This record gives sequence, structure tokens and C-alpha cells, in this order.
Amino acid sequence: MIGGATRLTVLFDTPSVRNIVFDTRGIWVQEPFVPETAFGSFTDGEAFHFGAHLDLMNHQMSLFKNGILLGTAPFSPDDYIHDIRFSFGLKTSDGIPDGGAVGIDNILVVAAPEPGCASLVALSFGLAVLWKRRSREQRASILEN
Repeated sequence: MIGGATRLTVLFDTPSVRNIVFDTRGIWVQEPFVPETAFGSFTDGEAFHFGAHLDLMNHQMSLFKNGILLGTAPFSPDDYIHDIRFSFGLKTSDGIPDGGAVGIDNILVVAAPEPGCASLVALSFGLAVLWKRRSREQRASILEN
């Protein structure tokens, strides 16, 4: 980010909103009914890689800057994540632009299946294999008789 009175917010609609905010105070998280939590800082004009891992099963968010864990915070969505939005704007009360800017590149959103889903798929596959084997054995038995 360049400029002092600007704020970049990543909003996760769940449907109530959880935020990751970047502004002059640094990098911090807003969650309903929980005090704001600061996670790190950056300098004006600094380029860095930021990552957020949202663990819906364990209700936890892990934040990374340049691959280094900044910390974790509660992430207790009301439901699944409906939308991810980005907001950039002034943070001043007078509303006078100061030439602030932000650059965003290479946004990657990946939905990883929860362990329960993988187990269910494996169980279904195993049952299908057993059912097919049993069907073959029954057909072979019928043909022999």
C-alpha cells in the first residue's frame, strides 16, 4: 500500500462479515463480538506475499506474511463462506484523497476438502468395490450351477 490514510479490507461473507484489514496500524482481524487482533505490520510501499488459511472445521484462521506465520485467530463463520470481497478506500473523516494506492497480484482461492469428505469418498469407493466383487461371485456361482 502506498499512502497513509487508506485501508484495504478482505471481507469474508459467512453471511455475517469477518475481515482482514491492512492500514496504517498494520495487519489485523475483525470478527463479530471479538476484540480486534493485530498480527503484523508493513511499511509504506512494501511489497509482500500475504496468505490466509481458513480452517472451517476447527474455526481458526492462520495468517502468513512472506511464508512466515504471523499468528492465528478465531474464525467462526455462521455458515460456509458465501463471498470474498475486497474493499479499498480512504480512512479519513474529511474524505480528501491523498493519492493512496494498493497493488494486488495473483489471488488464489483454493477449497480443500475437509477430512470427513475424504473419508466418505474412500468409504463409498470401498463399498462399490466390495459390491462389484460380490456381484461377480454371485454370477460365477449361478453359472457353475
